[in-house]
Amino acid sequence: MPQYGSSNPPRGSIMRNRRNLRAFRIIAGRASLTLCCLTLSVASGQAAAAPDGAAREETVIDTAGGLTVSRVRMYSPMLPGAAPHPSDCDYIGYLRYRSSDAPQDPQRSDGVVIAQPGAFLGAFSLDTIARNTLTAAAQRGTALEWWSMEPRFGCAFDTTGLVAADAAQDYRLAWDYYFGGKPVDGRRFAGFHPDSELAYLADMGAARAVTDQYTIMTRDLPDPGFRSTRTFCGGHSDGALMTGWFASWDFGDGQAGYRQCAGLYALESLATSDAVAIQDNPFAEALGALGPGTTHQSMVEATKSGVLQRSFNKTPGFNPQWWTMVTIAGLAAHYAPDAETDLNRLAAAVPELASSFRLMLGGSYLDAAFGIDGLEQFRFTNTAFLGMLLDDNSLNIGLTLASVGALSGGPIAAKDFPADDTFVRSVPVIGELLLRSVTGGSIRIRPTDRSVIYTWKRFDELDDSVWFTNGGKETVDIRDIARLLATSHGGMVEPYFPFRYEAVDNPAIQMGARDGDLAAMRFDTEARAMPTLTVWGTESQEGTLVAPIMPPGSILVPGYHHYDPPYAATWQNDGSFERFATLLAGYVSDRLPR
Repeated sequence: MPQYGSSNPPRGSIMRNRRNLRAFRIIAGRASLTLCCLTLSVASGQAAAAPDGAAREETVIDTAGGLTVSRVRMYSPMLPGAAPHPSDCDYIGYLRYRSSDAPQDPQRSDGVVIAQPGAFLGAFSLDTIARNTLTAAAQRGTALEWWSMEPRFGCAFDTTGLVAADAAQDYRLAWDYYFGGKPVDGRRFAGFHPDSELAYLADMGAARAVTDQYTIMTRDLPDPGFRSTRTFCGGHSDGALMTGWFASWDFGDGQAGYRQCAGLYALESLATSDAVAIQDNPFAEALGALGPGTTHQSMVEATKSGVLQRSFNKTPGFNPQWWTMVTIAGLAAHYAPDAETDLNRLAAAVPELASSFRLMLGGSYLDAAFGIDGLEQFRFTNTAFLGMLLDDNSLNIGLTLASVGALSGGPIAAKDFPADDTFVRSVPVIGELLLRSVTGGSIRIRPTDRSVIYTWKRFDELDDSVWFTNGGKETVDIRDIARLLATSHGGMVEPYFPFRYEAVDNPAIQMGARDGDLAAMRFDTEARAMPTLTVWGTESQEGTLVAPIMPPGSILVPGYHHYDPPYAATWQNDGSFERFATLLAGYVSDRLPR
């Protein structure tokens, strides 16, 4: 077997290893929660019957191909004084990945990788990189576990329609449940929550997130020596930023966050609570307390009172309707990939989706303003429609795009909204930077023929007929994303992402706010001194924006966009094993005690 991460194994060996690894890489499609088959351990009976918070339930959801994947849930109620909330909000948990012959006790493994998902993403978004990292580590002789944290705010979403559609392998059941008013098994969707029903999301900020991770780590890894020498904390995008908060946190009784981890890692992000070292400068620290600190506390109160929003439910392209549609498109692409879709036309009749289409996918200013030449006027296979919702060459806003292949099957033209790519690129010095900061820098395209059915070329099917991208800039197999969306029952994305977490606590922390519950963030300097692996993609919009403060020693991986690392295929087009997983496995293996 070739060395993983080698730059160019023989082509024949690549294909053989792809086939061999297919069984090993357990796709979450088989890990459907409806297939839960075995409860490993339940402390103090059923979780709901344990008011002392001691309950822990671990349920195996997949055992194929040499890995055991389980879902761990534990009772950990919201703090006293929290707004009324669904009972599921009183539970936290994670997805646990390990070799099937590994001991039940994680502290008998070589080490544990703690992983936080990025903004608007759930634990299942990390499924592919979890498997790839364990595979790469095993090739080094290192037996790791991977724990993907499940955000508590997943409790806000009703998954009934997704579960039914997956079981029936029919995406229309989900569409009819969420957007058509049709019941499933006698249950009718209550509607997408307005902000007035989401007051509890204002209680889910930085303090709640870091405390949940600390609770999971100390309960399931009770040996502080194991945590400090064999546990590695990090995540993707905002998950890495949250890791920086965690490392800086004072949990009381002498328990600092940075002492819970042997090292940190950041995938497409920074694992720090103080990126520009404000806390190291007394004057800057004082300004942070006076300015951002005062403003932050006011914004927290405004979020709790409802003056500011609690979720992103009025933000086109980020609202719960959008993420629900993306999930349903995944169901369609997984179970009927080559059938012509009707989702683009159905979605255009939903106001929240129509506005999202215009902003995120509009090809011209007329289209963005009035829906002229909108996506609903063209024909796509289910896979092509999903690709349009995800791909860097179709989305106009670069925050959430991935490189999943290319539109095909008909004539294609370049977009001129929100910027004419050719003109902006021609502006000396700042043109390319400006374009990257808005759209992500990729050539953005649109269909032009209403009569043909547009299809999709996967990342490894590109040829000379594709003029707007190439194999070096495409890393993700769209089939993997479709499986994860279809079978994780809402665990891939988070439709109700808290506004406080993303737009209140997140920027205030980096600007120096240490007010209110952020006062527990006391170890910024110690956390910043920890060993940290930082990896960025060369095509990343976010990487472009933070380039001036990127830490020394950061690694740049060619061809990756911001949302690529969690999903990237095991074998890349240059014949190499997936690079982010390879780098992470090497970093962890090299830092473990011998």
